[in-house]
Amino acid sequence: DNTQAWLLQSDGQYIQAMPAPGEEPFSAQQALLEKLAEA
Repeated sequence: DNTQAWLLQSDGQYIQAMPAPGEEPFSAQQALLEKLAEA
């Protein structure tokens, strides 16, 4: 997940994950909902 995840830094702060340059955005929650809709 690179759209809704948060990454813990060594100083205790969290930063929001972002897609790397050229990387497609991916939401684990959206992927799960789409998979469940197929069932």
